[in-house]
Amino acid sequence: MATCAALILAYFGGSPYEEALYLSYAEAPSGASGVSFTPLNAGQPVLNSTIGAKTIRDPFVNRDLINGGFRIVASDMPADGDAYWRGTNISTWHSKDLISFDDGHLVTVMQDKLDDPDWVTWAPEWILNPDPSGGDEFVVFWSGGGFEDTSLKNIWAATIDKDFNEASLSEPFVLLDAGYTTIDGDMVVDENGKYHLFFKDERGSNDFDTDDKAVRHVSSDSPLGPFNSEDISDLLSPTLTEGPSVFIAPSAGPGEAPYRMYYDCFMNGRYGVSESFSLDSGWASVGDSSCDGFGMSVDFPDGARHGSVVCVTDEEFRNIKDHYTR
Repeated sequence: MATCAALILAYFGGSPYEEALYLSYAEAPSGASGVSFTPLNAGQPVLNSTIGAKTIRDPFVNRDLINGGFRIVASDMPADGDAYWRGTNISTWHSKDLISFDDGHLVTVMQDKLDDPDWVTWAPEWILNPDPSGGDEFVVFWSGGGFEDTSLKNIWAATIDKDFNEASLSEPFVLLDAGYTTIDGDMVVDENGKYHLFFKDERGSNDFDTDDKAVRHVSSDSPLGPFNSEDISDLLSPTLTEGPSVFIAPSAGPGEAPYRMYYDCFMNGRYGVSESFSLDSGWASVGDSSCDGFGMSVDFPDGARHGSVVCVTDEEFRNIKDHYTR
């Protein structure tokens, strides 16, 4: 890809009426601080779902290296009612430019749980399968388990073809079983071909003095695992954080940490940022961006929830910005 001219942050809003795809941008990011995201489309959604539960939660957007353009996946689950937060589907769209989107479709990733009214399918993401058995394909992964707090939730995965056709979905399997509930998996591959899985440890309570409720890490030589529970890291983010989005800072200069992690400070409605010189350890909050701090040196859109970040080229950014600021 050409030089990264801007970061596009994809996210959903903080109320049931804002469960749609929102975009914002940070132009020419560099250094450890001063990351400021500006909402696109006057802060209004760029995509509303017309499929399934008609909600978009936990949107993940990444560059589609097979088809070109961008592939979006999101949680598909009712915002209220008896089936609140439950379901067996994910939703997906393709976009050539993050301006126009196809009609989207659902993928039932847990066929054997269709009759389980308590099952959840949360925070899907995907990554290219480097060694496909049947042509170009992706690895799609998500959080799955029973809705009740006492139920164990794991990171699940399957392979799927380049167009996310449900008929091509392989048999789902548990990608990470940590022995406790884990959600919100995010995976990146480093320059040596190692796959790094970041996830939220769901143990503990929603209090700032809790011992868990934050991001951990484990790695493997393949996006299909194995990811061994005995290799899981210590906590890498402040407590009460979820929805990590990890990437290489596109303009990090000499002496600046190349890796950056965004996360949702879910108890106080804002985003935080950490940085590191290593993917598996040494993460530190940027400025005063711990979730219980104030005076942050980073600025995210009000109410932004669990999202993802993708780099765009100068031409892509100019087209996106021109379209949404007309």
